[in-house]
Amino acid sequence: MTRCGARAKASAQSAWAHVSHWKWRSIGLWVGGVFATLILALVLIATFADWNALRGPISRYASAASGREIVIAGNLDVKPWSWTPRIRVQGLHIGNPARYRDRGEFANIADATATVKLLPLLIGRLDIVQLDLSGADVSLYRGENGDANWKGAPNAVGRPINLPAIREFNLRDGRLKLEDEHRHLTLDASFASNEVRDARDPGHFELNGDGRINGQVFRLKLTGAPLLNVRRDRPYGFNFDVTAGGTHIVADGAIQRPFDLSAFSANVRGSGPDLADLYELIGLTLPNTPPYQLTGRLVRAGSRYSMSDIVGRVGDSDLRGQFAASRHLNNRLFLQGAFVSN
Repeated sequence: MTRCGARAKASAQSAWAHVSHWKWRSIGLWVGGVFATLILALVLIATFADWNALRGPISRYASAASGREIVIAGNLDVKPWSWTPRIRVQGLHIGNPARYRDRGEFANIADATATVKLLPLLIGRLDIVQLDLSGADVSLYRGENGDANWKGAPNAVGRPINLPAIREFNLRDGRLKLEDEHRHLTLDASFASNEVRDARDPGHFELNGDGRINGQVFRLKLTGAPLLNVRRDRPYGFNFDVTAGGTHIVADGAIQRPFDLSAFSANVRGSGPDLADLYELIGLTLPNTPPYQLTGRLVRAGSRYSMSDIVGRVGDSDLRGQFAASRHLNNRLFLQGAFVSN
């Protein structure tokens, strides 16, 4: 190849390299520009979007995911740009599973506001900073076969309630209705939390209601520590008082990790005409007895219940001892214990 040809070839290669560099640089700038425009558009949509226009798609997605009809009938407002995003929903209606659709709604909430932590949300963990519910009406139903409208499937094994971490929980004007054909029990109760940021009088949570159990008048009162600043690493104290006919049970205890009801302990005092009457209240079949008056310490650890330090009288006999109850894989109840009497 002549010197002239070599120079021409080198010049062509240099020009191609320049063109190639310019082409890839242009493609990179174009892709970067499109990506930046897309991010900017998403930011603008999230900032200025009419969230009410998204109520339909959000409701349909939530309904498909939960297997229940969920409708946002009122205003939807989202404040996404914060380390603690906030969402407010008005007129939230939650339906029953399809098999209980003829029983109306599972719950309707007039006004709900939730503030969550952003970083845990990015890894799939829900950490609620504040949850405010106003005007929440909840209707619970369980049939004679044990199936209930709070279960996802007819044969699903009921699990203890375990809510996500909630740092500040406020309830106002709540209503709970329960119809339990399995235990012949009905309950109509109100619940609310009355809390203030005052160490001298922080307020309390209260659920108060009445109904009927096996045809007898049934009254229930549950009070607890204020839900304000509840922490998952600190037990939540409560007091429980129930009267059903001649049966009276009083308990004071604590849930070990709010709001995980699979682990709690309580000092219990009970009296009544017959231990067998406790079945409708606790679901445990006990023998028929004369009138009793007993105290003890009740502990729940998952599916296992135990009661220790039992002291009292059944009829004319004194009684001391302990027992434990648990369910095996076939869901049969296994009861073991030891009692002594003078």
